[in-house]
Amino acid sequence: MQQKHIIPISDPKIENLYDLWLNNGFEKEEQIDINKALLKGSEKDLHQINLYSIEHLGEILSSVILIFQKDNPYISGLGEVCTKIDVRGNDYASKLCKLARDDFFSIDNSEINFLGTVNPNAARIYKRLGWKKIQNSEVMFNSINFSSFENFVEHNYIESENLKISMGGPRFRLSLIPFLLSNKQFLYSDINIGTLSETKSTSCLSLYEQFSSLSRNNGQWLCMHNLSNQIYGISTYITRDKKRYRIDGFSNHLYKNDFYELIKRTYNLILKNDPSEVYVDILVEDEFKMEIFSELGFVLSNNYYYKFEDKTEKLCNRMLVKIN
Repeated sequence: MQQKHIIPISDPKIENLYDLWLNNGFEKEEQIDINKALLKGSEKDLHQINLYSIEHLGEILSSVILIFQKDNPYISGLGEVCTKIDVRGNDYASKLCKLARDDFFSIDNSEINFLGTVNPNAARIYKRLGWKKIQNSEVMFNSINFSSFENFVEHNYIESENLKISMGGPRFRLSLIPFLLSNKQFLYSDINIGTLSETKSTSCLSLYEQFSSLSRNNGQWLCMHNLSNQIYGISTYITRDKKRYRIDGFSNHLYKNDFYELIKRTYNLILKNDPSEVYVDILVEDEFKMEIFSELGFVLSNNYYYKFEDKTEKLCNRMLVKIN
């Protein structure tokens, strides 16, 4: 029987979902984007999360999760598309994805839905339902308003006023997706989270965890954004010894002055912790970011090769400021 549940859901149903996911597609619990805390309603005041399922005799045979921000539902994400191995071939996932798609686009102001997949068979299903692959990524988008992702970017990210700077947090969970994908035209990197513009992006709903995990390294992230929470720049910092801090970040290159203010704000936050040294590792060809940090008083120290998670090696300049 086809079902729709709005999060939060009961503990037994969460365990049922995890049994489905971990035995039929997800190798490890860490790969699950809509984790147990979210399923129990940790962000119920901020995000609506819908579970679409095919169930039989109390067992979940197939699942799809839809998530969007309650007060600003122009972006949504689709995830945890999974069907029990022994009942595949019944179009369960296709039916649930269509239901989630139609549900979201029936909401006022809804614009675009994102999902990520590295499975070519799944990608063919999504394509039949209107999702399109975004260039240089394994992320797909579906929209009733925009003919292409590039058209969406041009409409939303070329020009904005009244940019604000805020600490990173759950309200930017979905905004991270179009921000990173819209900046593929620029050279960028952030070594604190291991991201590189040249890498073919496979991250979608999992992006938020990359940033929230900074706290495990005594770090934080800040966003430069407009009133709709669309992101135009991000800064990050971490420390492992509470004396030496690594700062980083990247932005839409059209907002250089705003990005300077974002990095300056982050640098001043670090200074409150009485560091002995603050440094940044910048790709040698990234003149945009080199200029920003030079203006803030960072000086070249040395260079070295950094290996990103996909094994790409890039030559980086280390720039630093010694405090005392």
